[in-house]
Amino acid sequence: GLIAAMIFFVLQCLVALLALSAGAQPNASTALLVFTLAGAITWALVRYVMWRHKTTGVPAFFGAGAARSLVWGLAGGAVAVLAGVAYLWILPRTPWFPEEVSRSLRMATGVDPALAVLAVVGAPIFEEWIFRGLVFGGLRRSFGPWRAALASAAIFAIMHPPLAVVPVFAVGLCAAAAYQRGGVLLAPVLVHALYNGAMVAMG
Repeated sequence: GLIAAMIFFVLQCLVALLALSAGAQPNASTALLVFTLAGAITWALVRYVMWRHKTTGVPAFFGAGAARSLVWGLAGGAVAVLAGVAYLWILPRTPWFPEEVSRSLRMATGVDPALAVLAVVGAPIFEEWIFRGLVFGGLRRSFGPWRAALASAAIFAIMHPPLAVVPVFAVGLCAAAAYQRGGVLLAPVLVHALYNGAMVAMG
């Protein structure tokens, strides 16, 4: 799982460099293309290795327990959204919050459609497959579900910008709990999509 995460982020850098050198504009549409290509290549590479080694217990998005996963995904997503909203309300009222960041947040208007697709579709699918399906799933076999949830959420959080670490850690916990209860990746994908959708809408 950790190897897959590293491959994913390295590929994003490589694909971005190739896209920009080919004349692509540094905008949300390019980011969506880069993220999707890096995620698809990572998925293909890891699935090939799993196929070659006849790996069992491969993470699946759908399957037995899909209805239960839907319920847990919606419930976990609601908790994650509440945590995110509370964080956005509290953070600007703290003395250490940078004024220039607060000003930029207040001035932000409109959402690029490509950015919305990336946040609500691309990121939940690829990141949940890596961080819950592979990282959480692997840690769970060695340390049990709740310590694995804490560790995978921490790894997930530090891959994000510093100001987002706290709410993203909460999202990671909610996603891991939903995956543990639901059994398939539909649950954490819903948690992640609902949280990102709410944050994009509030932006």
